Amino acid sequence: MTARDLVEVATDLLDHLNHFSHRDDSKTFWQRALTWLQEQTCANGAWLELSAPTPLALCVGELDKTSLAFAQTWGTEPALAPEAGFEVHRLADATLLCVWLHAPASAGAAPTRGPRPRGRGDGSLDAGPRGHGGPAWADVPVGYLALSFPPETSWPDNKCTQFQGAIQALHTLSHQATTLAQTQDRLHRFQHLYEVGQAISSTLDLDQVLKQSADRVTEVLRAEASTLMLVDEDKRELVFKIPAGPAEHVLREQRMPMDKGIAGWVATHGEPVIIPDVDTDNRFYTQIDTLSGFRTRSIMAVPLQVKGKIIGIAEVINKIDGGSFTADDQQWLSILAPLIGAAIENARLFTALREEHDRIIAAEEQVRHELARNLHDGPAQILSAIILNIDMARRQLAARPEKMATELNFLESLAQEANQEVRGLLFSLRPLALESHGLTAALTQLVERARPHTTYEIHLDFNALSSTSIAPRVSSMLFVIIQEALNNTTKHASAQNVTIRLGTSAEHLWAEIEDDGVGFDVQEVDAHYNQRNSFGLLNMRERARLIDGGIAIRSPRPGQTAGTQVRVEVPLERACSTG
Repeated sequence: MTARDLVEVATDLLDHLNHFSHRDDSKTFWQRALTWLQEQTCANGAWLELSAPTPLALCVGELDKTSLAFAQTWGTEPALAPEAGFEVHRLADATLLCVWLHAPASAGAAPTRGPRPRGRGDGSLDAGPRGHGGPAWADVPVGYLALSFPPETSWPDNKCTQFQGAIQALHTLSHQATTLAQTQDRLHRFQHLYEVGQAISSTLDLDQVLKQSADRVTEVLRAEASTLMLVDEDKRELVFKIPAGPAEHVLREQRMPMDKGIAGWVATHGEPVIIPDVDTDNRFYTQIDTLSGFRTRSIMAVPLQVKGKIIGIAEVINKIDGGSFTADDQQWLSILAPLIGAAIENARLFTALREEHDRIIAAEEQVRHELARNLHDGPAQILSAIILNIDMARRQLAARPEKMATELNFLESLAQEANQEVRGLLFSLRPLALESHGLTAALTQLVERARPHTTYEIHLDFNALSSTSIAPRVSSMLFVIIQEALNNTTKHASAQNVTIRLGTSAEHLWAEIEDDGVGFDVQEVDAHYNQRNSFGLLNMRERARLIDGGIAIRSPRPGQTAGTQVRVEVPLERACSTG
């Protein structure tokens, strides 16, 4: 085969391979290329081993055991200088042309841990050119190829060099096709990354965010299944919130201990993992496969974190092609994980805000119902009585005018009672003393109004309160909280004494309402107050939040076996501001 023939054949091959080099994987490319090379060189067989860009070992044609063993070990010895291009070895039953493959110069590759050249002290007959002046790719060996010929075959050095050039051209094409495929795959993944980001940021529905994320992760990583697990901190469990795959209906909302399984390890250590074979990893939690009937072979899992806090796990299971997850897969999922975590947190915050909004509306509705009931049972009834007695007085005036004085006195008492009822309602809604004289004066009036109607003693203690002026909005919110606490005491506590305290510390303005009543189970009431249709605690907590304060409800009260203490703390800077 002349150099011209070799060029023509190589051109034909490049045209032939162009159809599939951009579509098939590296193994398919080389399977076809080696078959063509074997036919064109009349070789009996060929052996190929690559370490980059994609690790590969491949044999085509017929190689006897001795030739195959020699070819497989030829590239493992590290002594031959990297710039050597080829060697010819004559064995008992075959002649082997062994050619080094190098990364193209444009690839900018660095030496790898793949096959290394071997020295000449092995009985080799010929060696390729050494020293300076070699091709630009001669510094970076990434694999080798051995062609097996009949034992009597021989060539001049220039023919070996031609073979080497053709083989290197094949490798360059393969390398570029593989690099292009990898680049296209990365672009494809980044496109998916953008689409996932757009999808999960377009909704605040938590289940929809999780479902879209799980489906896209399964698709992009070509996995048989995936799942997004959320951390239940109270129970120290992982919840299969959105599984995707054959067992998704079985696994949905299933739970597993947070200290079990590979996902549990990731959740507790905060590190991603790739497990190519779960049967060799003692962290694998077999109960999930037993429950679902699904066979797990390999797993990749990454933590979902928000502000350094792990809120869940993204896990993908079993590559569809049977292979293992790669570092590129892990990198892509690790880039996506913060987006998923942020979307989950935003959806949670939105859900909590919506639920809080609904509770506040319900609480306001209850207040309106209570106001309507109080108006109906109080002033409205009195006004009805006044109207009725005015009609009676009109008749009395014609029949017995001497009785008018008594009737007018009775009407006056009814009017005064109605006036007191209305003033009481107005005071409970917005006491004028709060605006004109401040919080302590309003609380004093509140106690004076309450004392005739309570069975317990009310004590006021403002001794710890400094002369700091309290902002009107803070005064208003504290007044409502204290008023609500007194109402709760009247309804439920069976107390003999109630103490209201106001004070300031170095950092806070605080208020305490403490009683010596029977107390209650705070956690149980918190868990079921929606079902109780009682919004007193919600009102107090919401008012505290509106002034950047915190509220603590303790029952029994500190140091006692009964009673209740409500303590509100407002940052002093906020309490004294006018905003």
